[in-house]
Amino acid sequence: MRKIPTWTIKRVSVAGLFLAATLASCSKRDTPASSVESTADRPGEVAAEPDAPTGTAAFDACKLLSNEEIASIQGEAPARTQLVGESSGQLSVSQCNFLLPSGSNSMAVRVIERGNGPSARDPKEVWHETFQRPALDAASARYAKKHEKVEGVGEEAFWLGNAKSGGLHVLTGNRYIRVNAGGQEEIPAKIEKCSKLAELILPRLNAEK
Repeated sequence: MRKIPTWTIKRVSVAGLFLAATLASCSKRDTPASSVESTADRPGEVAAEPDAPTGTAAFDACKLLSNEEIASIQGEAPARTQLVGESSGQLSVSQCNFLLPSGSNSMAVRVIERGNGPSARDPKEVWHETFQRPALDAASARYAKKHEKVEGVGEEAFWLGNAKSGGLHVLTGNRYIRVNAGGQEEIPAKIEKCSKLAELILPRLNAEK
């Protein structure tokens, strides 16, 4: 497989709020190199999400969507996929980057599960810690332009981020996913697209365990 340009990966590796909030409390020993400084001792402060993981994924997130399904929503099928992940810390992160011919339409699906490290945590617990905290303050607003609850998807769902780099986060059992879809739409249309994708993903993900 040919090397994928860095700018392409960065385009689909969306900088959002949620994953960093969950990974930020990892110790230096268990935290992947791409993680950010812990904010556990500074309540209310949320760090920026790191770039997508670059290690080996514990779960094949690429099998959660077919090319035909992606084409029906994004208007074209992926030219190729890239599977990356990290699993040695508190949380296991598996991400599939679906790289479309039109780079701006590329998308990513991220699956977050319990990690394999000695400090592994229940993802559902981390989810509630993140979304039950008080409204975003001025500091965390640097990283999230929107924090919007989305009804009717999974057990609970939130949109975090702006129209360009935001994503839909969905809780299902003891796992959660983040879905980002490229395109020129505004947030309401992005939420609709990502919700459709999540509805396709969740039954397959839940059937895995």
